[in-house]
Amino acid sequence: EEAIAQVAVLSIDDQVIAIAGTSVNPTGNDVVQRSDLFGSYVAPIALQDSLAGYVRVNLDQRYIEQGVTRNFMFMLTALFLLILAGISVFYAMIQHLVGFPLQMLTGAIQSTRHGEPALSPFDERADEVGATIRQYNRLLEDLQDDETRQLIFGPEPEPDPVASVAALYRRPGSAFVSILCISISNYRAALHQMEPDETIELLNTYYFYIHKVARLYNGNIEKCAGDEILITFGAAQADDDHCFHAVCAALLFLEITATLARELEAQGLPGLQFRAGLHCGELLTGVLSSLEQNSYTVAGENLALTRVICGEAPVDTLIISEAAYTLADAEGRLVTEAFTDVADATQGEFIRTWLVEEARHTYKALLERQVEHLLAEEVIL
Repeated sequence: EEAIAQVAVLSIDDQVIAIAGTSVNPTGNDVVQRSDLFGSYVAPIALQDSLAGYVRVNLDQRYIEQGVTRNFMFMLTALFLLILAGISVFYAMIQHLVGFPLQMLTGAIQSTRHGEPALSPFDERADEVGATIRQYNRLLEDLQDDETRQLIFGPEPEPDPVASVAALYRRPGSAFVSILCISISNYRAALHQMEPDETIELLNTYYFYIHKVARLYNGNIEKCAGDEILITFGAAQADDDHCFHAVCAALLFLEITATLARELEAQGLPGLQFRAGLHCGELLTGVLSSLEQNSYTVAGENLALTRVICGEAPVDTLIISEAAYTLADAEGRLVTEAFTDVADATQGEFIRTWLVEEARHTYKALLERQVEHLLAEEVIL
């Protein structure tokens, strides 16, 4: 009813017979304005098939416009609330599906950094977040394995040599160790081919790398002079896998010397040739080496046997005794070939030896990376 401004009944000659409602006739300056606010609709009145007059209905369009405006504002408000609700739901889903799992992952990483390794939950999810969590959990499990950890980061660096000397190494007694002997097969020839300062520089370069290799694999250099280098593993520092580490140290050094030999040959310069022998056995410990430096060394018949094994090795090759073959698990971790029997004068018997060609699988890749890393270092003499 509010939308109807006026209803009038007209005669056939447009005379008003009856009228109800407000006046809609525009007056004065409101002509244009008021004519826009009202709509007039006329319908005929039929009586016994003849025209009796007309009925005129004037609608107040202001009410309609107000209704449309109210509906439009209501729709805008509803749309805004719907968008706000959608954003809230989306944020809640992100927090539940992404934010909370990442917070748990961050907490696990923080716990691991403080020395308490902890796996992160939600690794069963099949999305990117789940894949990230699975990678973290897998890395944490891999780092708990000693061999995998060394494959990723390399052998753990040994602490200060003086502070790390085990009590067993100082105390008079004996220890089961791995003995690596490396000799320079063309030592005398090289001395005659080069000037003294060139010889010193070349020897120091090789000695620099042997010290790096020994430190990398927890070895202790007993002698590094003239044509012989003698290194023990498992005496100065506890090492359950000292025999295999001794093999890796020998292979690493021989690969470095082979690379240096190729570089020197390309420059027309002479190089040194090395052979290596490895044996495992008992040695005497607590033997005073230097009173001024308060250092100790080892002694025993197995040193001489290791030198004999080294003397049988071909140039740029490592051979190992039967004891070293067994202790290093050579069958599973090394590519070897039966070589020759070596006389053990102290026992009056022969011992078998094997020629080591290379390490297997991941150990070979690790040695290759270590060769590149050491050769990239600056030689500080």
